Amino acid sequence: MKNFWSAQTTASTAVGLLSVLLTTAAPAITQPSSQSTAQSAAVRTTPVKVPEILSGPPNTTLPVRRSSGNCPSTIRLWTASRYHEGGAENTVIMNMSAITSAPAKFMDVRDRVVIYGAPLQKTYASCVGWVVAPNAPEYNIWLQFGNAYFRFDLDALKGRPLSEITYQNVVKGQPYLRWAIAD
Repeated sequence: MKNFWSAQTTASTAVGLLSVLLTTAAPAITQPSSQSTAQSAAVRTTPVKVPEILSGPPNTTLPVRRSSGNCPSTIRLWTASRYHEGGAENTVIMNMSAITSAPAKFMDVRDRVVIYGAPLQKTYASCVGWVVAPNAPEYNIWLQFGNAYFRFDLDALKGRPLSEITYQNVVKGQPYLRWAIAD
């Protein structure tokens, strides 16, 4: 009988430790809550210091596909990922000020989609073009009607994995997003 209770205590302790480990080792990603867009946007746009990623040049360059007009040949982004057990946290900042004449502004904000926009520089005002990020369908950039638009859409991810936008803002005139995804 002593071995039976010893085994039960050991199993109970192991389950308890596993439970603590799972709840503290990697933060859980939950489905977006049903709170209103205005409330969720306000929560995720609290001011923060300028991200360190902006201290260097953009590290991702994407070609612009031109339909008509004078378009920039590329769009550059700052991107960073921090991987952890159970998923990753990603940061993306579009170098919008390189092609626009004013800081980016929020055009639309929803739980899984954010759209930023800004007027194009006069040089590119006639541009009709778009960017396709080959391995990042969630990044959708288009240039049209004298404006640049950056749409971030989690629903564009293949298989719609468990993910959420954890922060959104405009920093130094640039669209700034952080998002998390589960494995």
